[in-house]
Amino acid sequence: MRIDRLTRRLTRFFPLPLLALTVACGGAPAPATPPAPASAAAAQYKTYPLGAKYVGEHEGKAEFGHTVRYFTPEEQAAHTLHPCGGKLCDPQGKPLDPEVATHPKRSGTLLYAMTGDGTLLGSFDAELHVVHHSTLNAGGPVACAGEMMLIEGEVMEIDNTSGHYTPPAEALDSVVTQLRKLGVDLSRTKVNYFGMPDRKPATP
Repeated sequence: MRIDRLTRRLTRFFPLPLLALTVACGGAPAPATPPAPASAAAAQYKTYPLGAKYVGEHEGKAEFGHTVRYFTPEEQAAHTLHPCGGKLCDPQGKPLDPEVATHPKRSGTLLYAMTGDGTLLGSFDAELHVVHHSTLNAGGPVACAGEMMLIEGEVMEIDNTSGHYTPPAEALDSVVTQLRKLGVDLSRTKVNYFGMPDRKPATP
């Protein structure tokens, strides 16, 4: 009789299938939705895929026929940008600078890409049909991609110019947000929105 009374009381609050499972397992009702996987929690920013005409470029199978180099995980680690005293540095803590005097083939700007979790990758050694924005994240989706102008680690200019990913203006906003989170000084940085010269980044 006690069990019957307890069952009647519980059915006022819980559906019968859930109650049966709870009683059978001897525990509390299961949550209605499973927790989000850790990988989903790590993605802070919206990402954009590689343009369709570039798919397969690392194997020479893209529309234009050239073979673009994709970084290995080790190369990606070596090209990760790190904050250092309000500036951007390489993994060894050296402020990023194009050093065009000793690297004459460089244009002077840094090719960069940011992944969904806010990791910034970059290289000064862009090369037509060989090293592009897709090189940095090995063809994977990015939160933004473009170019930076750096002098001894100070970010002078940044944009969202990338033919491989064509990120929108709000993608560049996410990079600005991430740089500020990292403590990078953007007080003298010119933010250039591709196709939108009058747009300004939001005030923090």
